[in-house]
Amino acid sequence: MDMPQLVILSLRTLLTLGSSGLYNHWKQSAQKNEAPIQKHLLGFNSDGQYLSSDYNTIHHLIYHLDSLLIGELKRYCLDAIILADLLDQFTAFFQVNADVARDELKDYGTSLLFLHIMNLPFNAHAINEFHLPPNPDPEDIRSAVAKDIGAGAFSLLSMFNHSCDANVTRVTLPHGVTAIVTIRSLKKGEQLLDNYGAHYAMQSKAMRQKHLKKHYSFTCLCIACKHEWPAIDEGLMDSSTRFACAKCMKNVPFHDKLKSQYRKCVFIGNNWCCEKCSAQCEKKAIQEEMQEYEEKCSSGYDLVLNNKPLESIPVLVDVTQFFENNAIPPVFTLNIAQESLKQAFNLLTIGME
Repeated sequence: MDMPQLVILSLRTLLTLGSSGLYNHWKQSAQKNEAPIQKHLLGFNSDGQYLSSDYNTIHHLIYHLDSLLIGELKRYCLDAIILADLLDQFTAFFQVNADVARDELKDYGTSLLFLHIMNLPFNAHAINEFHLPPNPDPEDIRSAVAKDIGAGAFSLLSMFNHSCDANVTRVTLPHGVTAIVTIRSLKKGEQLLDNYGAHYAMQSKAMRQKHLKKHYSFTCLCIACKHEWPAIDEGLMDSSTRFACAKCMKNVPFHDKLKSQYRKCVFIGNNWCCEKCSAQCEKKAIQEEMQEYEEKCSSGYDLVLNNKPLESIPVLVDVTQFFENNAIPPVFTLNIAQESLKQAFNLLTIGME
């Protein structure tokens, strides 16, 4: 019997809940049917906590029923019935408590399997490993990618919204643990944004929108999509860097620098005086500094290619902070520094136990 990976993950989710957990959830579900549902509290426990270790966080992850075809729903339903029948036939999973009939608990378990077969495709995350040959050369590292070895249901990760210019990256650690690492400095209150496999520098807006609509059923309205940022093959590499007035935008989050209230605070071309506060910018000095940090970015990238991730990270972080503080997005060099940081983080996972 050949079942998709996420169907098996749905079974794993039910087995992790366990027989007693299934029984308790069945009892709680019957009680909740008598009380009004507070949607903003779904997934939170009685103490107001949202814990990844709590099954309810997985139970209440969203799915997009309107995007599923009748044929898909029939297949999902059949998969759930088959898995529940196998559990019933070969285990005592549904024989838990005399308070509930075995068939009734089996039906409830089947409904949970069906639910997760629907919600996990929109919420599950890949578990991957990063491999390199012994004594890798720069080309080995440049072309290396993390290979998927499984999938997991991480409810907290599912709370992260998408951006085609994300400010975090996911790194798989040993034993299926996933870490979230920032790839940009963040201001207090700034939202953490993940990437769902569609990055503005790598794909055109049309390609990204098609991918996100097909797999996640939403139209992306992130900053890169709103402002039509070009991909590398659409001219990102050749676009002029615009600089921000340090006085007006000192504590402004990076993406917020594109808001209309800061339109007059941008230095570009021959205009090196802020129209809002009249601050002067030394054009030659900042251009020389930018060249210095572009060279620093190249040095950091070379350290990554030479398998020196710990040495590369401080260099690349310094580069990202310079462009975050002084430039207006998008910035090609900043993108290179962030992608190099991602590779450095992946290199650090090799050999971890």
